[in-house]
Amino acid sequence: IVEKSGDRYQIIAGERRWRAHLILNKQKIEAIVRTVDDQTQAIYALAENIVRENLSDYEIGKAIRSIEDNFPNKKDLAAMIGINRTDMYRYLAFDSLPDFILNDLDTNPKLLSRSSAEQIKKMLAQYTNSDTVRSSLETAWNLLKDGQLPQTKITTYVKNKFMEVCGVNQASTENALLNENGSEIGRVSQNEKYWTVQLSVDGINKYQQKQILNFIRELLDEQSGTVAS
Repeated sequence: IVEKSGDRYQIIAGERRWRAHLILNKQKIEAIVRTVDDQTQAIYALAENIVRENLSDYEIGKAIRSIEDNFPNKKDLAAMIGINRTDMYRYLAFDSLPDFILNDLDTNPKLLSRSSAEQIKKMLAQYTNSDTVRSSLETAWNLLKDGQLPQTKITTYVKNKFMEVCGVNQASTENALLNENGSEIGRVSQNEKYWTVQLSVDGINKYQQKQILNFIRELLDEQSGTVAS
């Protein structure tokens, strides 16, 4: 597919076929002449890249990223490419990964699939600015490159390391808060910055809420050396 440009023609799609004709010393090639806008031209180019054999998810993600400015929104872009929007976001998840992963993917783009990239992206969003998570992710990534850890286990590995460092096992029943009947009404959790108590709104009444808040205030006042009012 070509577009007329002055007294010459610009290839819109089919560059590999044209190169094959050159190798075979063919003097002519059948072509369809069209006038296309920037959006359509970008789609033709992307479609040609995607149908290439052995193209990795990372490479497809970069190709999608290169044309997204030609489309008003992600929904239209996904529809034009012919994939669902959820899958397209998986391709775009690579952009949210740390540089040490992206640098390796530039060299070996098949190290990571779009699904695993999305899992890592979500994990990093969950543990924002956590040095422990980033350090554990680097360790997990090196294990992946050495063939000692499958990509589907990266986020599990990192989260387990995070829990070890913080000294909290979320699955442990000792972190559950129970009422007098033995029913769970809340849980205690901890990360690098916060110790969090979650209580079900159905598990405690307003009087108990007030008592809990007053107790916390008094406890903090005692720690700071001030007198509770």
